[in-house]
Amino acid sequence: LAQSAAMAFAMLSCLLLALCVPAAARSPRRPAAARSRRASLLAMQTAGAGGEADSVAARLETDGVLSGLTAEEARLVCWLASEEMGQAHLFAGWSAAAPDDKRRLLRQVAEMDARYPEDAAGARGLAAYVSHARTLLAESAADLNPFDGYTVSVPRDGERMEVGTASFRADEARGGAMLKDTVFVLVAGGLGERLGFDGIKVALPAETLSGATFLEIYCTALRAIEEREGGRKAPLVIMTSEDTHALTEALLLEHGYYGLQPSQVHLLRQANVPALGSNAAAFVASEEDPFTLLTKPHGHGDVHTLLHGSGLLPAFAAEGRSHVVFFQDTNVLAFKAIPAALGVSERLGLAMNSLAVPRAAGEAAGAICRLQPPAGDGLVMNVEYNQLDALLRSTGGAGDEADGSGYSPYPGNVNTLVVA
Repeated sequence: LAQSAAMAFAMLSCLLLALCVPAAARSPRRPAAARSRRASLLAMQTAGAGGEADSVAARLETDGVLSGLTAEEARLVCWLASEEMGQAHLFAGWSAAAPDDKRRLLRQVAEMDARYPEDAAGARGLAAYVSHARTLLAESAADLNPFDGYTVSVPRDGERMEVGTASFRADEARGGAMLKDTVFVLVAGGLGERLGFDGIKVALPAETLSGATFLEIYCTALRAIEEREGGRKAPLVIMTSEDTHALTEALLLEHGYYGLQPSQVHLLRQANVPALGSNAAAFVASEEDPFTLLTKPHGHGDVHTLLHGSGLLPAFAAEGRSHVVFFQDTNVLAFKAIPAALGVSERLGLAMNSLAVPRAAGEAAGAICRLQPPAGDGLVMNVEYNQLDALLRSTGGAGDEADGSGYSPYPGNVNTLVVA
């Protein structure tokens, strides 16, 4: 209720931050050689063989850990136990374990390794995941400022929109005409466990009176767009996770896709990654089954990788779709502002537009800031709330404090993006 009340107030004076990204400024794709996939984990382990690999293999063989495994499976165990991966703790008690149990864990690892996406440097797989995690965890433990040396300021190139004003209505009308050419992407990889709900968040009731779920509200909005636009179908892409995919699919089937056609709804499943139990990025096995790793969804950013690899974007472009709107699983008021956000994007010719709302000082919500490095171009981006106050103070500011409006001058990020 508190969140709904805050969002309702925020939408009454919604702030649309127009992030102008000229098309010419978009980064070119890296050469094919740089984009090539990392060699398989077995080939990588073999290439990195030598003293350490031989020593690890000998120790594991002596301890009986490799008993009953094929040569390829043994190499996978040695790779996991290597200094690079640091997962030798997973093999405690394996000398007496059945080979089929060992293979269950190894299959899970191999599948996650194959699905982990490529990063900007071309690294991929669980080796990249562990390396990134250790770096981030070490920086966090050392309380390092990732934006050290940056100057922080309030974005000044945004559009502040007041609901009911002539300018808002004009942008809303302009954006309303664009809805027929818009693709809607729902990020729904999380469970409702933090909300005390034993299920997926999109199945939570969004309305007290009707009991309509979040997913039902979103599908109803898309049906209204179709009716307004003479029946042209509004594509809905839903990013699920291994935790939510089957439940989301079942919810749609149970309710007949809430009136949408199954062909216009596309589910993209996000791969889970191992849960980490220490700053050394140690994988965690289940207490109930030591041959199964605990896993979690990788993060919202996977939606872009999944879209890119799905083949859907060229198909949408061929249909004449001009914009993609990303919205979150429990932000039911987003559709109140999306038409105006589309209108702003069209009026200003933006490649990307981010929706934000008034934010109380110190509120546990990401903040939209402009960051200027000592050299080079600045950027407008989200800064997490647990980093914002320290960042402002480190640059000589007073911290995250309210201005004359009673709110923080740094607006709250609601993760609703409009991309041309």
